[in-house]
Amino acid sequence: FFHKSTTNVRQHINTAQRLVASPHPPLSSSQIHQATMASSVDAMDKVTLMSKFAALDEKTREARIKEVGKFLRANTPFKEKQVEGRRAAYSSGRRILDTLMASKYSLEAHPDGKVAFLPTRKEAQQFCQKHMIPDYFHRGFFEEVTAKRRDGTEKKKKNLMPYAVGYQHMVDDAEPFIWTYEPQGYSWLFGGLMLAGIGLCVLLPLWPAEMRIGVHYVSMSGLGLIGVYFGLQLLRLLIFVLVWICTGGNYHFWVLPNLNDEKLGVVDSFKPAYEMLDYYAVQQAADAKKKKKRKQSSRSADSGTDEPETPMTGDDEGDGDENTDDDANPSKPKAE
Repeated sequence: FFHKSTTNVRQHINTAQRLVASPHPPLSSSQIHQATMASSVDAMDKVTLMSKFAALDEKTREARIKEVGKFLRANTPFKEKQVEGRRAAYSSGRRILDTLMASKYSLEAHPDGKVAFLPTRKEAQQFCQKHMIPDYFHRGFFEEVTAKRRDGTEKKKKNLMPYAVGYQHMVDDAEPFIWTYEPQGYSWLFGGLMLAGIGLCVLLPLWPAEMRIGVHYVSMSGLGLIGVYFGLQLLRLLIFVLVWICTGGNYHFWVLPNLNDEKLGVVDSFKPAYEMLDYYAVQQAADAKKKKKRKQSSRSADSGTDEPETPMTGDDEGDGDENTDDDANPSKPKAE
């Protein structure tokens, strides 16, 4: 008892000495009371939020978990890579938690939200650990392997592999998490319509005579349009070959050059009516451009000036795949 009393006295003396030696004035009793009450209220709010989610009935809680999983799958940035022979999407743990903390389920983003139940990032990480893994995503890692090119040289690449069950932990860093949940979309609707169409075709002999006659005329019209399309393709090719032979390969003449362009609409596919291309002039222009580029490169080599280096983009995922504008826009032609 004497030892404990002496220890308590020494602790109080040390605390008083630190307060006297500190440059800041000591807090008053009212300020200490207000700070203590604020921290206790904040802690009570966090406990109340988590207990509110835990107090929900099982059906409502499962619906809320499914809602959060769908939200994360639809709003989290992701990349795609081959995983054990199939194409799969993956995101880093940091991006998943960033999306969750910026959503309506976070108290930091929506303090007055009715459905907010995640007070801090740590609670969000624990929620993903308990309810998202492995039903919606599971943890993976990048395995560096060496592959041989056709010319015999070696190339290092990173393969995405899933972790074992014992290592499925939610981490707040750049480690990849492979998505196992895929939204169904309207594929079930298209499949049902296809089955209904097959069933109607099988029951064609039972249709009324008027419906069978109508289907016959529609089928003949469709076959006629297909025949016109293939006939037009054959005519275009025949005219092109005749002009190419008569001009010695210098002129390329196409009727309806944009007919097979999938990016254009129905009307724009028939514009212009024809196109005449002087292949010899185009080839000369390309050769002149190449010669000019060679001269510029030789001049820069003689003067000793180096070309400016292209800045490299960062890689948040750690997989070696850089996010460039050419990757974001596949239709954009890449520089040679």
